[in-house]
Amino acid sequence: MNKKRLFSTLILMVGVLIGGCAKREPIPIPKAPEVGIERAISKPKITAFKGGEKLTFAVKALRIIPIGTISIELREMVYQGYEVYAPLVKFKANKLFSFFCPAEGVVKSYLDAPRLYTHRFEEHSVMGRHIYDRHTNYNQKNRLAQFTLPNYDKEGRLVKTEIKKVRTLPNTQDILSSLYYIRTLEFREGKILSLNVNERRNNYQVKLKVLEKERIKTPAGSFLAWRVEPISIYKRDELQRKGEGIIYFTADEKKLPVKMMVRTNVGSATLYLIDVKL
Repeated sequence: MNKKRLFSTLILMVGVLIGGCAKREPIPIPKAPEVGIERAISKPKITAFKGGEKLTFAVKALRIIPIGTISIELREMVYQGYEVYAPLVKFKANKLFSFFCPAEGVVKSYLDAPRLYTHRFEEHSVMGRHIYDRHTNYNQKNRLAQFTLPNYDKEGRLVKTEIKKVRTLPNTQDILSSLYYIRTLEFREGKILSLNVNERRNNYQVKLKVLEKERIKTPAGSFLAWRVEPISIYKRDELQRKGEGIIYFTADEKKLPVKMMVRTNVGSATLYLIDVKL
């Protein structure tokens, strides 16, 4: 990236942060009460991951500007009688980024252990002026999702919560359980991975392609990893977008995500693995 483009991008980012995020008064992070009970999976069939795994990532904009950290801890639980893998994401922006755009919170998912589809997704966070305190429950048998739409006033007080329902695709994943579901699949160069993903009222049919192996260096070490890219994302049979991101998974049975590159409407972010506990 040349100096002129870098300077223009930085100016744009600052403008977006000040215009869309800056706050006079801090808003408390919504509470995230636990809905499951921690308990080991009785007959685990998955070799790619198990309870106790914890991955920590540094998040950077433009690959060089520190934004904050994200950790993903995997728990084994019982949720409404189902044995589940329950990843818990915690994220927090650093002090400099938080000066413009406070960003902190947790995200949870409850992935059915034997069937590998989602039962529940939660988000409890604050992003600048915006509060996210919502969840989606999935009835996979009836292919139905029920999600909440909380409404807040300018002071961050909850005004009302609406409940909506939407039909889903078979064996649906949420945006967090998708990462773990992909790790259970067989990888080989050129293979196409397919999955159905729900995000509240939207259903997506996602196809990703496994590309060549690359040597990836991160603060957590050097890894031989598969390069995986989305090649199509369909919504209601209409192509939404192509190739918006890259994920590198280790070329072993664990398929650890060691580097993730995400493109958004306001820029790009890269996650680098900085610590791993198995």
